Amino acid sequence: MTDTLRSPKRRALVTGIAGIGLVAAFGLTGFIPDVVNAANDADVSDTQAYQLQQADKMIIVDIRTPPEWQQTGIAKGALTIDMTAPDFLNKMVALKKASPDKEIGLMCRTSHRSSAAQKELVQAGFDKVYSIFGGIAGNGVVPGWIADGLPTEKCC
Repeated sequence: MTDTLRSPKRRALVTGIAGIGLVAAFGLTGFIPDVVNAANDADVSDTQAYQLQQADKMIIVDIRTPPEWQQTGIAKGALTIDMTAPDFLNKMVALKKASPDKEIGLMCRTSHRSSAAQKELVQAGFDKVYSIFGGIAGNGVVPGWIADGLPTEKCC
């Protein structure tokens, strides 16, 4: 009989669950690896996105609506493209054409809408596009951009 805890997938799952428990119990988001902070391969953590942005490898796009941008501000240096606007896809295509080598990180309030938009963009042929897990305000699993102390700026 084999020990199922010794399989790499099982260990990763147990470690991930334990890490999420530490986050919930102690707020230790900086203590655990970013892999626990991001939900899947289509996601990046806020700290990963910020580091990639600072290295000029990622463009962060806040896809919320103008009233939301005004309410919380936006991630410093982020572009604002309202995902509810009729020209959203056209603006994203233009952005990708202008910066084909850069990754795109999509941000919303909690990462629910950015995750949906990421999937839609991939279906439309985009690559290197990610949802920033937790968004600007957090989602109950991770605290989010603002609570993590990452820089913001006023918008609009």
